Amino acid sequence: MSEGLTSFIYVVWMLASALLVVLFILIVIIYVSRYYIHRKEQHLVSQQKQYEAMLIQYLFADKDLHSIKAKQSLVVEQIQQTLHTKSNKKILVDTLIKSKGQISGEMAEIVDNLFVALKLSQCAIDKLKSKKWYVIASGIKELRIFTIKEAKKQVFAFVNDPRVDIRRQVYMYFISVFGFEGLSFLGTIETPISKWDQIGILKALKNNKNQEIPDVTKWLKSTNKDVVLLTLELVRLYGLLETKETLITLVNHERSEIRRKVISVFTYFNLQDVTPVLLKRYPTLPQLEQIEVFKFLESVSTVEDKAFVVKYIDCKVFEIRKSVSKILKRIENLQQSTQPKVT
Repeated sequence: MSEGLTSFIYVVWMLASALLVVLFILIVIIYVSRYYIHRKEQHLVSQQKQYEAMLIQYLFADKDLHSIKAKQSLVVEQIQQTLHTKSNKKILVDTLIKSKGQISGEMAEIVDNLFVALKLSQCAIDKLKSKKWYVIASGIKELRIFTIKEAKKQVFAFVNDPRVDIRRQVYMYFISVFGFEGLSFLGTIETPISKWDQIGILKALKNNKNQEIPDVTKWLKSTNKDVVLLTLELVRLYGLLETKETLITLVNHERSEIRRKVISVFTYFNLQDVTPVLLKRYPTLPQLEQIEVFKFLESVSTVEDKAFVVKYIDCKVFEIRKSVSKILKRIENLQQSTQPKVT
């Protein structure tokens, strides 16, 4: 056998041996990883069941006994002894969050108290010092879920944070914890509020027990267009017609979106007395807002408005022509209803 062939066989043998070694190492790594993942899952399930059992003990301590506080204190001590790792703290917080979604009223308040007693509220506040956005958002979420009012100042510091996920949690914290009073952040916010976040805020307000609404006039005058749009929706939903004078000034707002929205609010409430304001402003309005004005007239027009409406009977804009037809029909019906019946 030639020396070259021998060398080639030797190289092939060495490569095959190396590949076998690498393959063996990979198999060991996969096996060990799966073993630790399995152990971790087992620990999670076991620890979660343990916390659930302790939580039940805490919630359903015999209220007829004077030792209720002593029993709850014992449960707190038992839980605290397990909180030596971050993973256990996370499992406990997740368990408490899950329980909050299944209970309400007095029971929910007891869970909130337990969260504080275990000093988890301070842990949540400490998360706000993190440089990682998801850790900060997680901290604010926990403060919201467990109604930690004392964190108001720390959370407020993020109201204009450039990271949208953090701002979203800030909005929900103030609404969920403080209700309509929590809307005070609207007076400070400079960043955009997305449509999705506006829907979330309105939904959270709807679910809030305290429906005592503060004066929203100052927010209608905000330089932040999203604050104005959100406030206009509040006016519509909660019938805040005491703001009408301020609403009328918004017909001259620099932003078309706000002008259209305020006209739609007038339409919603059939505010007939603002008709002269809109008709005076009409010639200088862009087409979309002119269409909104005619939609407004569909429900509030009177015989006095006929002279204005007929001028647009041959308008090139289809939506306006369609509205003109409806308005003239309405006016005709009004005229017929006011005519004396012939006997």
